[in-house]
Amino acid sequence: MKNFYTTFIRPHQRLLFTGLLVLFTVARVLLFLRIPLSGLADAGSDDWNLLQHAWQLEQGGWLGPYDDYTLSLGIAYPVFVTICNTLCIPVMLAVAAIYIGSILCFLAVWKPLFPSRLLRGILYLFLLYSPVMFTEATAQRAWDQTLVPSLVLLMLALSMGLYRNRKKKIVPWAVGLGVVFACFWFLRDNGWWALPLLLVFLLCTALTLFREKTTRAGLRCAFLALPLVITLVAGLGISLLNQHYYQRFAAFVQADTDSEITPPTAGQALRETLITTLGLASGQNAWTDAYTGHGDTDQLRFMESMTGNSVIYPNPEPLTVTGWAFPTDEQDNLEVAVTDKNGAPIAYATYENSEDVFMAYPEYPASRVCRFTVTAPVTTMEDYYLTIFLNGEAEDSYPLAYQAVEEWNYYLYVEDAKMLLDPVQYTSENAIFAGQAFIFLYRIAVIPLAVLAVAGFILLAVRSLGKSHAPGSGKQVLFLTGCGVTILLGIFLACLEYTGTGRNPSDFCSGPWILMQVFLICSICWGAALLPRKRRKKVSAKTKDAARRG
Repeated sequence: MKNFYTTFIRPHQRLLFTGLLVLFTVARVLLFLRIPLSGLADAGSDDWNLLQHAWQLEQGGWLGPYDDYTLSLGIAYPVFVTICNTLCIPVMLAVAAIYIGSILCFLAVWKPLFPSRLLRGILYLFLLYSPVMFTEATAQRAWDQTLVPSLVLLMLALSMGLYRNRKKKIVPWAVGLGVVFACFWFLRDNGWWALPLLLVFLLCTALTLFREKTTRAGLRCAFLALPLVITLVAGLGISLLNQHYYQRFAAFVQADTDSEITPPTAGQALRETLITTLGLASGQNAWTDAYTGHGDTDQLRFMESMTGNSVIYPNPEPLTVTGWAFPTDEQDNLEVAVTDKNGAPIAYATYENSEDVFMAYPEYPASRVCRFTVTAPVTTMEDYYLTIFLNGEAEDSYPLAYQAVEEWNYYLYVEDAKMLLDPVQYTSENAIFAGQAFIFLYRIAVIPLAVLAVAGFILLAVRSLGKSHAPGSGKQVLFLTGCGVTILLGIFLACLEYTGTGRNPSDFCSGPWILMQVFLICSICWGAALLPRKRRKKVSAKTKDAARRG
């Protein structure tokens, strides 16, 4: 085994590690494609409205007929779907490509802060299989929150690239940051929660330019305004188009809300913020499942055609039980029904002619019409039974499985009992199980990781203020503090807007959630870098050779 490691593994460990990362990446892309959408395609939902806007863009009609929700949602996601359809790319494949690209971009630009290749590989897998892109609110929805984690990582990468290249190629980084921030800003009208972190990056870059007395510092600082200028220009263009089509000069127009909804108080929003933050941090708000689509067949088909991804179609009566049953006394009235665990009937059987059964039991006249079929609106066979009613009274109950019963007063034969669900629900079982497994692993690991992150932040804060000042620790503490404040601000705004509306605020927190992952990574890695390490004595080649000969 030692010779195998020395001969084959060690000389090619970099290639093997890269191959392992590629294998995990391909597996993650397949999970993106295989896990079905939750399918909120009913009219009026965010998913349906955004896809309708994309459809209108493809037809050249801007966002279509104007209603209360036309301008309440952003333009960025419909444009993204339109580009995907133009290039014949499934939406979730494009989401996977952008998310993986954003992780690679983030780790490449932040490479000096994560110098170890092995560490960067581990961080890549941690972000790649993060629950933020497994849960129903992101990777299983055809809506704007699906793109937020990728755009947040890209903004962090480009902001750091802007800071690191402040003395040379500052314009390309500023333009790239402006384009990404504009896409983020026009996803939804509450994107300003991330503005403080961006402004901190820009302000720190400007102050550093003046402190270092960089040549043409004033001009370079002017270039730092490009991200905001590009966003303003994009907003002006969108407003002009809305003015042309709808006579409304605005990028967003707030939809009319239900006047009966009472907005939460500050105390309620803060309490909900704490609950949501703990739920996101622990992964309790994440889950992947075979969610049945909402809406009629045409709406679900429209969602599938616009996204190129599968949706599970609902079956109003998925349970089907077939067989035959008849009373031995022709005067008795026998009924077959599916009942719940309390004995309450869910659905009764319908009967048809059964000459084959009558030929087997000619002594029982009731066997001539005894074949039955019963369908029921239940999605599982557990806790449901097949019950025989004689003359209106429940006689016996049996599990929903093959049965061959011959009693003195009736005969029962169950030929088949099965659930007739959408085939997607069966073919996606393994992918859904994999998503649930990764979420479960995260829930196990997150508590010790959170403890390490808090310890790392405290260590960084102490070293940045103490006499043994660690280089760069002050900037690291500033970044982590800004991350924490931005996370809480984003979650608080979501709770303030959606608490009491019947919608889950955590569904709108995919941005703060991925930022929470970045905080966890940076705090642990930077704190660990400050720990004392054993110094190994350097041994010259001559000393090694002499020791080998001796």
